[in-house]
Amino acid sequence: MIYFDNASTTLKPNCVADAVSVALKTTTNANRGVNKSSLAASLNIFSTRTAVAKMFNAPDLNRVIFTSGATSSLNLAILGTLAYGDHVITTNLEHNSLLRPLYHAQKFGVDVDIIKADANHKISIETIADHIKPNTHMIAITHASNILATIQDITAVGKLCAEHDILFVVDAAQTAGLIPIDMAEMHIDALCLSTHKSLLAPQGLGVLCLSNKMHVEPILFGGTGSNTFDEDMGETYPDHLEAGTQNGHAIAGLAAAIDFINDIGLDTLYTKASSLAKYFEAELKKFPGAKIYTNQDNYSIPIVSFNIEDIDAVELSLKLSTDFDIITRAGGICAPLVHKALGTINSGLIRFSFSYTNTKAEVDAALEIMRTIIL
Repeated sequence: MIYFDNASTTLKPNCVADAVSVALKTTTNANRGVNKSSLAASLNIFSTRTAVAKMFNAPDLNRVIFTSGATSSLNLAILGTLAYGDHVITTNLEHNSLLRPLYHAQKFGVDVDIIKADANHKISIETIADHIKPNTHMIAITHASNILATIQDITAVGKLCAEHDILFVVDAAQTAGLIPIDMAEMHIDALCLSTHKSLLAPQGLGVLCLSNKMHVEPILFGGTGSNTFDEDMGETYPDHLEAGTQNGHAIAGLAAAIDFINDIGLDTLYTKASSLAKYFEAELKKFPGAKIYTNQDNYSIPIVSFNIEDIDAVELSLKLSTDFDIITRAGGICAPLVHKALGTINSGLIRFSFSYTNTKAEVDAALEIMRTIIL
């Protein structure tokens, strides 16, 4: 198999699989007793929480909240914070995991402005500033689009938010594990991410890192292993937002993945994947009828999205998979306003996304196979 769908989920290093296997055999339910296996699970979660806080320079390790994924983290940050009369600024680059909570918030009186990216897929800081109102409570944006790939200047947006006392929510699903993220330097109040993409950890786990100024009301209620006789979730983080049994086995995988990433280095991981994306995009430009939507000459994550004239994107992706065992993503890719801007609502598109695990030989093989299909 040649795997080019890393923006959906990545293949995992052996150390992650090994850590999950050990956890499955040796740990049980964290914070649910004083037995050896429960205490081991609790210690593992604490140490992983600490590693996550260090990786993203989160201000308080107790405000590193484990969720079921980036979608859950974004729902918490948005729906657990906004109230009637609040104003939110977002963009047309967003994934449905950010857009749909905001659409739902509109139903209870939240005002939402969606600003458009420019021709280079960048969000202008001046345009954001022009949309700020007296009741602007939150700016919520993606760090990098899962289709267009351009990395946004969230440091500038965060500074603007800090100047106007506006909460800053960042969807880092596509960048965490690839691009350095510093919550303090970037003035991020809610960093929302999944672990199964470039963080190289298992599915079914996400993280919500909160600043000290952001208070989030729970939208999920249940047991935490603490304050059993209270009727509410309490105000102490992380228990305030972590109802139910934690995904301790995936958290063990995340700990191993962070160690793996730290050993190799973000720059090394990014540089290899980015160089492959640039090479693939440059070669793709030589194909007749290729319409490429990304621009790897910009500072981008390693994604190339395109269509080939007169060739259905889904059919091409399916043929690559069934006939040649090359895995890509095609169709509508969970960012409807991007598809609207590109004019690909009906046609969809095909996306190749690269990781440190890919090689130039794999890229060359895919290009040669596509030439035989297309030319």
